[in-house]
Amino acid sequence: MDEALLVFHRVLSFAGIPIYAKKNWDSKKWLCFQIFNFIIGVLCFVFTTGFVVVNSSDLLIFIQGACIWTTGVIMTISLGVCFVFRIEFRSFLVEMAFEDRMLEMPLITYVIKLQEGKKLYELKQMVIDTQNKLFRYTKTVFIAYLASVWLVATLYLCSKIYEMYMTEDQSLRLIAFEMWFPWSLNDTRVYTFSYIFNAYSGYLCCVAYPGLQLTIIMLVGQTIRQLRILSFILMNLDDLVVEIKGKKDGEWQYYCTLIQSQCVD
Repeated sequence: MDEALLVFHRVLSFAGIPIYAKKNWDSKKWLCFQIFNFIIGVLCFVFTTGFVVVNSSDLLIFIQGACIWTTGVIMTISLGVCFVFRIEFRSFLVEMAFEDRMLEMPLITYVIKLQEGKKLYELKQMVIDTQNKLFRYTKTVFIAYLASVWLVATLYLCSKIYEMYMTEDQSLRLIAFEMWFPWSLNDTRVYTFSYIFNAYSGYLCCVAYPGLQLTIIMLVGQTIRQLRILSFILMNLDDLVVEIKGKKDGEWQYYCTLIQSQCVD
């Protein structure tokens, strides 16, 4: 597995999304884990929606609650999309990520073996370089995106604990805790459980949303890459055929038609 795809697999596995691991596609354990996380997302949406509705008369609390509600909605949608369309995602990844379908094109197979040339060699470099750049840039953006949202989530989770420690005011609570369990927050056990639930759902969102976004970006990027390669072939068709044949003879038209047919297959 490519290093970039391995990063996606390791991160999305935290959310029970095994689309990057073929061996786990039909695993019932992974399916149950994915369903469990989706249920967590639904509960997050339900609790936050109720909190926002109940506190709609208090503008400040309403705005603060709406921010967390938005996070819950994003997480639920992301987990839901990954769960409902998991079969489609697998097919897309097989076609666009796990295998480079451009290499199955006879012309590309031919140019990959070349060590020199002009337009043919330029085509070879484009095929190889664009694939490497796509995976490298996607992985870099994904890691940076993931690190930023995890940092924000961690600071949010630790902020009230830090204030409680510094001020010795044990009544301080994160607004999210009141959303999940609006009762007995003075009970340490309830507070601890609510903290774990809040932390888990928060980090779940940090994984699911960036993972879904960057997966889609990678698939779109692969489509753009393939279109660029096909455009290059069609725009330089004459030069490519001349380099292959060595001269422009009577078979020139036949080879042009043959390459064009490969571009649309």
